[in-house]
Amino acid sequence: MRSMSEFRLRHLATTAWAFSTLELQDRPWLYAIASQARRPITLQGDRENLLGLAWALSSWCVSDRPLWEAIASASIPNIPEMQPQHLMGIAWAFARCEYPHSPLIDAIAAASRKMISASPS
Repeated sequence: MRSMSEFRLRHLATTAWAFSTLELQDRPWLYAIASQARRPITLQGDRENLLGLAWALSSWCVSDRPLWEAIASASIPNIPEMQPQHLMGIAWAFARCEYPHSPLIDAIAAASRKMISASPS
């Protein structure tokens, strides 16, 4: 079996999602996932796995400030290419845990306004 340090963001997001979906409240495992996730987020911030990780960890409000900062930092440059469901998911995850991150919220708001003004009436 591979050690958690070998997991990629995709593996961490899937594992966290499974724990949340099954309502497993194994906090040490979730915090271990959060701790390991900080490293790959800075290296590979792909949208689907980033959103999956944020959603899963926000289900239990995992309070790991460096992780939420890493998720926000990885999300902001990707926001212009995100679909509405990605924007909503990231915003929901941060709101669910009452973790304010003004630059992230401002970027989501700007992208949302742009989408609304570009959509046909």
